[in-house]
Amino acid sequence: MEKITEIPKWDTKDPSPNLKRLDNDQIEAYEIHDLLDSSECEKIIDLMNKNHIPSTLATSDGAIKNSTRTSSSAFFDNEDPFIKSIEQKISEAIGIDVSYGEPLQGQIYKVGEYYAPHLDYFNKKDENIYNQFCGDRGNRTWTMVIYLNDEGLEGGETNFPKVNVSIKPKRGKAACFRSMNPNGRMNRLTLHSGQKVTKGSKYIITKWFRENPVNTHGNSNPSSPIETDDLSNIKASDITEKHYFSSIEELPYLDKKGVGFEKRKLPEHIWKMAQEAYDTLLPKITTEDPEEKWITSVIADEYGNNVCDIMSFDLIPEKRNKIHEALRPIVQEWIGEENPITPSALYGIRSYQKGAILDMHSDNFTTHHAGCIVMVDKKIEEDWALHCVDHNGETHKVYLEPGEFALYECAKTRHGRPEPLIGDWFRNFFVHYKLDNWEYKEVS
Repeated sequence: MEKITEIPKWDTKDPSPNLKRLDNDQIEAYEIHDLLDSSECEKIIDLMNKNHIPSTLATSDGAIKNSTRTSSSAFFDNEDPFIKSIEQKISEAIGIDVSYGEPLQGQIYKVGEYYAPHLDYFNKKDENIYNQFCGDRGNRTWTMVIYLNDEGLEGGETNFPKVNVSIKPKRGKAACFRSMNPNGRMNRLTLHSGQKVTKGSKYIITKWFRENPVNTHGNSNPSSPIETDDLSNIKASDITEKHYFSSIEELPYLDKKGVGFEKRKLPEHIWKMAQEAYDTLLPKITTEDPEEKWITSVIADEYGNNVCDIMSFDLIPEKRNKIHEALRPIVQEWIGEENPITPSALYGIRSYQKGAILDMHSDNFTTHHAGCIVMVDKKIEEDWALHCVDHNGETHKVYLEPGEFALYECAKTRHGRPEPLIGDWFRNFFVHYKLDNWEYKEVS
């Protein structure tokens, strides 16, 4: 790699000698063959097949650009020793400390799927997106992609159309490129695409690096103190005492996989409790917020009408408390025992009516820190996706069937259903918990 006078802290230092630069002076891009062996590739593919959801994109207004990206994304357990070893290999190959990397992410492309030309970094001109997804972590600086298979695969090349560079998938091969120059300027010529797969399936993993440590693996130097002015990036397991916060940015990310949400199936005994509550409350269904003091600012049809009913858990407090307590250990396990939680809210089963739109939003950051959305019942013509924005600013569609639920970081994960409901009704309930070791303190 090129030598420069002053190497920024986030930049590459002592990369692998096997990293070979591509013959192009307009972008800084490299390849390294056999970074991963066949068994490692197969193991990652197996993990991805067990845990993937449709990939989509975020925009400043929460809209989804489905035509841009048609793959599926997979997420990994950052505490898994195998995943940690892969992360370390990537770090050593590119010469950037692992603490500067975002959580590893996988992508699966089937026949006909692709990723249209795009840039990996966030544009400062789009203030909303930049502030929300960069913050103290800074922008993306480098990207590394590892191809996990090639047998039976046709298409799927990584193309850089502005500089006439194309990289063909080969099992175990890694390709990396610089988005941010050492002077801090972004290179727009790194515009790239994942070409359409014409045969077989394409499996890759992607690692993005940032200007500042992300701490998805905790402190790279365990003996060094945690910087308390960067609370948004502190790993949950590093928090052992009472902390105070006055803004959403100061709250920690909680999902150990570094995503912010996860779909699961309810245990049978909890699903039975939810069904019993639903049967009891259904005859007592009523309009939510009939005076429209707040409802239509979040949930309405395209004309601004109130299209939401509620089955209040206040009518069955004992059942409500049992459901709240039954779900607590599941949420606790998801965010880690080191972050104890207390039930904070379980309002009722909400029934969205035809045409309903739930705007993209985050929940009350003072009391709603971790929780879940439980799907109860639906009568629809087309399924109604829950849109969740992950820690890296990408939006994903999550589809839930009755008896399934989505864990999510209520305050940190923007979520909603921005597409109108096509059907008669859709019913779910939200369960919220508050972090015991974080206390809201209003700034005067």
